[in-house]
Amino acid sequence: MDPETVEASGTLKVKTIPSKHIFDARIEDGVLRVVSPDFKRMEIPISKVEELSKADKKTVEHFEIDDDGAYIYWPNLDLHLGWEQLFQIVDPEAARKAKQKSHQFNERYGAAIPKLREEKGLAVTEIPGLSYKQLRRIERGEC
Repeated sequence: MDPETVEASGTLKVKTIPSKHIFDARIEDGVLRVVSPDFKRMEIPISKVEELSKADKKTVEHFEIDDDGAYIYWPNLDLHLGWEQLFQIVDPEAARKAKQKSHQFNERYGAAIPKLREEKGLAVTEIPGLSYKQLRRIERGEC
């Protein structure tokens, strides 16, 4: 095994440095096989993708790759998955880091809202389109 490859979930092998785009994809034997423009490969068991695991074979096999290679799209499921999302499905550490990064962003974003609201002299109840409870959850970094 080369130093850039890790073994996850038994025989599943993925590159540790995910590419950002998808060049090719196919489904074989219940596995989504994806190739990046620099020919890195990733294999994702369909059973690991909740939406796909619940769909019939015809629906799963009907997908498109975005013109720019940014994601794979399943139109009948309204499901978009990019390289990084696919990588997070097969690599728990990548998923943990992404969740942590998202949580940190939500906290910073939420902390900025009351400052801006106070600068503008707006009460919590004066934000159009958001209830008091929704705004408070955002300000706490919960969403």
